[in-house]
Amino acid sequence: GRAPTMMIFSVMSGVMAAVTAIIGVVQGNKEYKKKTAERIEKYNNYIDEKRKYIQSARTEEQNVLNDSYISVDKEKDDFENFSHTLFDRLPTDSDFLSVRIGTGSTKALRKINYKVQEKLEIEDELQKKPLELFDEFANVDNVPIICDFNKSNAIGVVGNDLDRYSIMKNIIIDICARQYQSNVKLFFVVNENNKDKVNWLR
Repeated sequence: GRAPTMMIFSVMSGVMAAVTAIIGVVQGNKEYKKKTAERIEKYNNYIDEKRKYIQSARTEEQNVLNDSYISVDKEKDDFENFSHTLFDRLPTDSDFLSVRIGTGSTKALRKINYKVQEKLEIEDELQKKPLELFDEFANVDNVPIICDFNKSNAIGVVGNDLDRYSIMKNIIIDICARQYQSNVKLFFVVNENNKDKVNWLR
């Protein structure tokens, strides 16, 4: 009769609606996954390009610092060859009496700027990438460690005798190599036990 037919159509319509909804959800999930994968790939490529750019900038900064504050070995060679680069700093220069005391890591001069997310979505790992990049390149490695004697009233060096003597020699060589003798005067006061260690200064 008519009632059973209507019931069958009603059931079939309900089934079709359910199937359509399931298909829609599945297609929606596929589309979401596809867009998410494309977004991740695009953003990772962007981060990789930024990493290469920043790495290049850090290498450039490293080279500039090493050229500006040369090693003691290079200064010794300059003395032996009486290089034209000797005594190249003047009292008016910003790096006058800036002495290289070693090699290590220091804060990069060129800072990385990035937008801090006020609300961090835990499930979105991409939001952490800028901070990771900032931390990775916050410092520049294998560069001169500088002490600005021109801005210091007094500087003390602590440690064992051998290390302190080595640092003292490096400081003296750097000052004598980069500053002209008429602009800097060095005076040495040593006890009787260490007088032989300063004979090379004569």
